[in-house]
Amino acid sequence: MKKLILLGVAAVGSLSGCATIVGGEYQTIYVSTTHGYEQVTGATCSLMNDKGTWVIHTPARVTVRRAYTDLVVNCTKDQYDRGAVTANSSSKGLLLYNGLIGDVVDISTRAAYDYPSQITVDMGVVKMISPPVNAP
Repeated sequence: MKKLILLGVAAVGSLSGCATIVGGEYQTIYVSTTHGYEQVTGATCSLMNDKGTWVIHTPARVTVRRAYTDLVVNCTKDQYDRGAVTANSSSKGLLLYNGLIGDVVDISTRAAYDYPSQITVDMGVVKMISPPVNAP
């Protein structure tokens, strides 16, 4: 009987999880612009994914909605060529440890996805970056 109770508790525990424990639907990202080794201030940058578009003037922090799709950052300033970064979206390392219900909720609310926390756009350069890999 005790084994049956323990098995039931383990089964329920594996299905539960703390939904959105890994960070919620939104993420704050710091965006800066450079040209070579010099900081460029006042560049206008638009950040876009399938959940919205945000416009800032660098350097700045911006809160974006997480998404499965990549975040595209385009920056312009009069005397510089356009700079662009495509920031890959990745699933967080904790996803597998969140429990089945928590994983379903996190994926549906986009809390399971992450962008790099800092993005530096080099004016005149187009590149792709990925968030660091989270070890479980």
